[in-house]
Amino acid sequence: MHQVILEEQDDVWDFGKASPAPVAAIAVRRPRVEIGTRDTQKEEQLDVVLEKIDMKLCLEVAIKACKACGDRICDEKDNLRDREEKLSELEEECNNILATAIASKYPLHAIVGSKNVAGHTAITSAPTWFITSIDGVDNLVRGSTSVCVSIGLCVERRPVLGVIFNPLLDNLVAAYRGGV
Repeated sequence: MHQVILEEQDDVWDFGKASPAPVAAIAVRRPRVEIGTRDTQKEEQLDVVLEKIDMKLCLEVAIKACKACGDRICDEKDNLRDREEKLSELEEECNNILATAIASKYPLHAIVGSKNVAGHTAITSAPTWFITSIDGVDNLVRGSTSVCVSIGLCVERRPVLGVIFNPLLDNLVAAYRGGV
């Protein structure tokens, strides 16, 4: 049996593969951090990096991509029942809509989605977009309106932007760090 020591590491997110052998976990106690407290040095470092990024433009790109993806979902929502192949095609198309919109504007940023998450073993400090083309696939197939498209952006391993769009209800929630 393998032993793994679990520690809270603020600066590394590891998406590595699980060990095939059984694992015993040992929790390592670290000093408690109150919710809402911040590491001032990391916050200042993040602010310096964000000064070089046009967050309003990032938000516009994300919103436009979510709405384009949402349009495709609305176009196809009635054609998905009992059509697994059509659903897979729609998910692939929507992933491409989101990834292409981001990559065309930010070719050096990383993009992580359900189709390529296995290839990402750690998040770097570079800008990294997280995309979900259809969250609530089962709901969509059943005809429920609990479906959304979402995009998030992390910089310096910190979330700095988020867009959640429900195309069936035409509800959009969007925000970015330092936004009004």
